[in-house]
This record gives sequence, C-alpha cells and structure tokens, in this order.
Amino acid sequence: MIDDLIRRIDRLERRLDGLVQPERPRWVDWTPTVDQDGAVAVTVTVGRYMILGDLAVVQCDLDVTAAGTAGNAIIIQGQPTAIQSANHGSIVLGIATVNDAGTAAYVGALISNGATEWRIRAHNTTGSVGVDPNFALANGDAIRLSAAYERA
Repeated sequence: MIDDLIRRIDRLERRLDGLVQPERPRWVDWTPTVDQDGAVAVTVTVGRYMILGDLAVVQCDLDVTAAGTAGNAIIIQGQPTAIQSANHGSIVLGIATVNDAGTAAYVGALISNGATEWRIRAHNTTGSVGVDPNFALANGDAIRLSAAYERA
C-alpha cells in the first residue's frame, strides 16, 4: 500500500514537471512604420523582437518605397507596448544604418526619443539623420537596425 502511494506520488510529480516549463524566448514579428514629416512607405523584410525578462532585442530591415521630406528627422515608429524603452533621450538602444541609395550610407546610434519614436544619430553629427545630414528618404533607400535595451 505504501509502495503504491509512492508510485502515485512519483507519477504526479512527473506530470506536474511536464506542465510547468520555463518560458522560452521566441521571436515575435511586428511591422514598424517610418515617418519623415509624413508617413514613408516601406517594405518590412525583417521586423521582429524578443523579450528576455526586462531586455528587449529588436531587429529591423526596412526597404524604402516612397519619398520623405528633407530637413526632417527619420523616425521609426509603431513599437508595441512590449518593447517600449524604459529610457528616452540620451540612452543608446542599438545601432542603425540608413542607406541613401547612390549617395552614402550613414551609420549611427539608435536613440529613443519617446515611447514610440526612435531616431538615428549619425557619427559626427549634431542632429537626427534626415536633418543632419539633410536629405529625404526615397525609393531604393534602406534602413537597418539592431538593438538590445531595457524595456519599460
């Protein structure tokens, strides 16, 4: 009788262990938007994030298919609540590149300017890409970014 009880307890423990599994991180797709004094159409080749506790890991690969407006910051928007940054302003979230096709490729820091507004500050400039250097996004340009930061 005691042996039977021990077997039943062991079987219940195995079942319980099978039900309680640690949560495994996974990539979640999302569709970022781009603004440069108005919406700029992009094709999202990669738009995904992974949550690891309070850490957000984000990757985006965006191909520009329409024009923006020169003299305005290029802004990445549409971040879901799950990946909004805990810090805004001077905290660097990651790295980004903007390929102004046929002109130059600008590499810079990805900065959170608000809950759902990311901007890119290129090396050796004082403003956001689109303002400094001053140019408009156009069909054929590309925006790439990778970030890992504390989420709100």
